[in-house]
Amino acid sequence: MNKWFGSAVLTAGMSFLVGCGGGGSDANGTSGSGKQKLVFDAVTRVAGCVNKSKPLAGVQFIAHSADGKAIKTFTTDANGHIEADWPENARHASAIYKNAKGVYTVNSTIEVTTTDFGKNYFGEDSTPGECSCTTLSIDWSDIKAAMPEYRLSVSGEFQNNLNTTVGVNSYRVCPNNDGQYGKLQTMLIPNNAGQSYAMETDISSLLSNPNVKLTFSQFQNAGRPITVVSNVMKQNVRTYTPSQQGRAFVSYYPYTESTPVRVFERNDVKSTASLSSNNPGNGYSNIVTRRVAVDKNANTVQINLPTNHSTVAQSIQTSIINATDTGGINYDFSYMTDYAEASYALTSAKVEIFFSGPMKAQIPTFEWPADLMAAMQSDTADFELEVYFMGYGQNTDLKAFRQRLADKSRNLALEAQDPALLDYRFFSIYFGENKLL
Repeated sequence: MNKWFGSAVLTAGMSFLVGCGGGGSDANGTSGSGKQKLVFDAVTRVAGCVNKSKPLAGVQFIAHSADGKAIKTFTTDANGHIEADWPENARHASAIYKNAKGVYTVNSTIEVTTTDFGKNYFGEDSTPGECSCTTLSIDWSDIKAAMPEYRLSVSGEFQNNLNTTVGVNSYRVCPNNDGQYGKLQTMLIPNNAGQSYAMETDISSLLSNPNVKLTFSQFQNAGRPITVVSNVMKQNVRTYTPSQQGRAFVSYYPYTESTPVRVFERNDVKSTASLSSNNPGNGYSNIVTRRVAVDKNANTVQINLPTNHSTVAQSIQTSIINATDTGGINYDFSYMTDYAEASYALTSAKVEIFFSGPMKAQIPTFEWPADLMAAMQSDTADFELEVYFMGYGQNTDLKAFRQRLADKSRNLALEAQDPALLDYRFFSIYFGENKLL
């Protein structure tokens, strides 16, 4: 792909705040002066740990006017935190971080709807010894020998999860920031028809002996066959159940008509089923995912995916082609009524730029620091573009959507508990090099 198709696009900000939440004040709170309060937290993921992070100092946060000019710049402190009055005439925001390798990450928010920007993730911290992880060996060879028609699905708070026919598998388990390990969930699933069985236990209770021997007597009858009905060719089906860290990944299938989904329910909590489709073509590829609640008495679930991929791709091309040197990028995806937020992601060797905004908006020409602009101008690698959309069904109000993301980042389990979050939709269009024009 050409270097952002000219200076207008090169200087326009593309952003996506990876998660909103945290900060220690109300999302739309005010300061003692009566002004809206800016609250922003930056963290970096601890490399090799699933649910652990560290505060990140030195992240720049810029409040922009409607035309993209920088109004005021803030910087995260040693605790990765910013708390200050939000400038009254600010309309957009950018968070900018440069890692030790000199690669910039830019997350910009178009049309700010809440001034609590919450917990934002930037890269990984690879300091040795930060994880305190343990490797568990899950041995179900006796069950496998007695029940060869079954596979084992292992999930919970793991680095990996797997539907496996191998008798012994090793998994690396890591505590979160509070030292908690969460749950181990295992499920015995028949390859064809038949009953499924499930077991759940605290990972912390297994740490004294990392060689975990599973016996069939530990399992209980659980789950039931669910037929997924969709308007597209079925490719990947997943089922989920709630956990301390959000939705635990219970089972995965390359879907065929003869392989019904198994839903693992516990404590009368409704499970969810997710259907994903990946279709390349016409110079781009797209991924679309839909996740819906499954009623505990249902034996079928309807999961329809959008099929207007070519229309969306053409809208993206139009938004880029019509960019001008004096303005930004105007885009309009308002016809996609099941989504709340549109995001452009632009990546190269030196810069990763993300923008998130309403389904219809203008990306202004942002005023960013000179060192970032110099890195963009000197970057010899072509940029690659991905545009994606997220939403929760008919809950398409952007302010409510961002507030739900904020709440979820403070408490990941809310994703499995909030009824408004039970109809998740994700749709992306990806353009590789030289494929957009």
